[in-house]
Formats: sequence, C-alpha cells, structure tokens
Amino acid sequence: LARAFRVDKMRLAAIAATLAQYEREGEWRDIPVLRMLSEGQESIRERATRLISLIKEGLDANSDAIWLEIVETDDEVGGGSVPGATIKGAGVHVACLGLDPREAAVRLRAGEHPTVALERGSGLLLSLRTVDDGELEALASSVIAAVFKGKGR
Repeated sequence: LARAFRVDKMRLAAIAATLAQYEREGEWRDIPVLRMLSEGQESIRERATRLISLIKEGLDANSDAIWLEIVETDDEVGGGSVPGATIKGAGVHVACLGLDPREAAVRLRAGEHPTVALERGSGLLLSLRTVDDGELEALASSVIAAVFKGKGR
C-alpha cells in the first residue's frame, strides 16, 4: 500500500501550503471551493439579477421573447466528502417560446464558453453558486446564442 499511495515532495508541499492557508484567519476565502460553499443565498440572488439584466441588454428588442426568473436552488455540496448534502442557492430559469431545452443545453455545452445547464420544464436552469462575477457577461452571451440560435434573432 505504501508504494501505491506514495506521496512525493511536491504533493506534501501542496498539502502543507493548503493547511497553512486554513490556519491563517480569513485566508480560507482564497480557496475557491470554500468561498463558493460559504457564500450566502442573497449574494447569489444579486448575481442572478445582474445576469438577467445582461441577458436583457443583449437581446434589445427581443427581450419580450424570453422569460427569465430568479429561482431558489438546492446546490449539492459534493459527492465523496458529503454525499447528498445540499445548501440553498439561487439560479435563473430561462424559458422561450418554441425552446427545446435539450437542444439549448447541448448548444450551451458546445459554445465558446461551455456551460452546463439543467433542463427544467420547458426551459433551462442556470445555478449560479459556482459562477464568478467576472463570468456573467460571457454567460449572458452564451445563453443568448444557445436560446436564439436559428430563431432569426
């Protein structure tokens, strides 16, 4: 077993640096997954509001052709460490007349900025817990392209 799970100097240094970061007050927020897990639902709702605004700005005259709604989400914490655990989050439900959610989800994944969305009812659900503020513009562009591709936007 010792040979199978051999840990070299680089891995030990990485583990030591991570543990030291946990010890320093407030610096654990520099670890992306911990920052995401500790973010409050209201902060995520604010990001959802900004995303909706960016999508509507990008649509111009066609903003009535799409329905955007902020929804509460149950975000899964993780598989191996805490299976089945969820925390409350927020997301944006995207629906559009004639939208095939499966097709739109495929286009989102294959787009310039690959994005995973959940198919919900007649639309898509974008959970925003793991989306940074700096990624909102690219996400808005991706949503517009995926939803309106081939609709004569």
